[in-house]
Amino acid sequence: MITLDDYQEVSRDFLLGRQKAGLFDAPGVGKTHPSIVAAADQPGPRLLTVPAYLIPQWVERICEIDPAYAKYIAVVDGEPAKRHQALQRTDAEWTLISYHMWANYETLSAFEKASVAAGSVIRKKPRYPELFQRHWKLFLYDEAHRLRGRNSQWTQEMYKLQNVDRKTRDSIFWFLTGTPEVRDAGDLFPLLKLMDRERFRGYWNFVEEWCQLSETPWERVVGPVKPGLEPAFRAMLDRYALRRLLSDIPRLAHLESLPPEIIKVALPPSVYATLRKLKKEWILEHPDLESGKAFDSAGALQNELRQMASNPPTQVNPKLDATIDLLEDNATEPVIVWCWYRKTANRWKEAIAKTRRDSWLFTGDSSSKDKAKAISEFSGSRTGVLVATVAAMKEGVNLQNCALNVFVEQSDLPSDNDQAIKRTVRRGQDRPVRVVHIQATRSEDERVHAANVRRDLNIRRSLLEELQRGIY
Repeated sequence: MITLDDYQEVSRDFLLGRQKAGLFDAPGVGKTHPSIVAAADQPGPRLLTVPAYLIPQWVERICEIDPAYAKYIAVVDGEPAKRHQALQRTDAEWTLISYHMWANYETLSAFEKASVAAGSVIRKKPRYPELFQRHWKLFLYDEAHRLRGRNSQWTQEMYKLQNVDRKTRDSIFWFLTGTPEVRDAGDLFPLLKLMDRERFRGYWNFVEEWCQLSETPWERVVGPVKPGLEPAFRAMLDRYALRRLLSDIPRLAHLESLPPEIIKVALPPSVYATLRKLKKEWILEHPDLESGKAFDSAGALQNELRQMASNPPTQVNPKLDATIDLLEDNATEPVIVWCWYRKTANRWKEAIAKTRRDSWLFTGDSSSKDKAKAISEFSGSRTGVLVATVAAMKEGVNLQNCALNVFVEQSDLPSDNDQAIKRTVRRGQDRPVRVVHIQATRSEDERVHAANVRRDLNIRRSLLEELQRGIY
């Protein structure tokens, strides 16, 4: 049986008092246990949507409440036949699926494709109709910020499920995420609409009411919450969701990470010359910088420039050398090295393995088995090095044995980097957590870092969160 702490009981009671609600406590506070306890208090069947690689963790947590639940858990994965069979289990009180199940459709026939081309509207048939046919009493979505794309197939299916299917009118909908705002306050709109579709009807009405807007040649840009509206915005959010930081909970306040350290390195002169050449050639290829073509290719240019800073076409790699030196200075403790690009992670792992036998790799290319092995072995290590990409390991992993995070590259979304750091800044951590950024001067590293600081400040202001000792 699970024993909840007092602040977790507040989370449980908040959910139990609402048919539709969000649990938006910051990463590290602990949302899984209170949400499962609350869900167990509601009648089944229950449908839990979680990232695929977190399903085993959720199964384990459910069984911690009552081992007898193990017989009534259906995990929808594997081959299509196995998925159909799992969804058809009438004895399953807990059914776990991944987000991709919501957008899994049968391919259109040649006749249907011709009809669409002729202007007809044909509703795609779900590959797993059982998902929509059963009367689910409770829907729970973990890492619910994945629904922030208001036009994504996942989010559209949630809208249809609530608006069209009469079976869900008395169903419970709970949304869990530690990062409800990823880019700006507009990210909250899909979640708020799912909780109150009468109040939140149109996205642009929402952002025009609350956010600063600006125009570019390509689009309208949603900015931070309008000055002076932050208290009203937070009060509006509090009606639907519970949001607390680690610093709001006395028992966890000590877990905030230390101010970030930045190690600056200079790239070889030839690399700076190459960077200037790439920028110049791109400008010459796009004389109309306000064109859609220029806008579309700008992202590719930035990716190339960012990777050049970490993987220069020279024998000397200052960022890699600085990483190796830092690891040598901290040879008696476990370290996580964070990268954004898989190419960088692979190169760093190869170099680190030459001097550190106990090193592991965790990227989007790693198999589920290799990921589980890396986490298990690193968690028990006292001096190991785990090289991971932010996108692959930012969610659901607990690594309290580590107190040093080294960022070779950052995501351009501060919420991604925050989630990555919170793998170590969690309940059970007994040391101050250090965050070190290794940045190449006069490169995209500095631009991404500065943009993250600004964006993170805007998000914290909109949620009335004091700018804590920085994590960037």
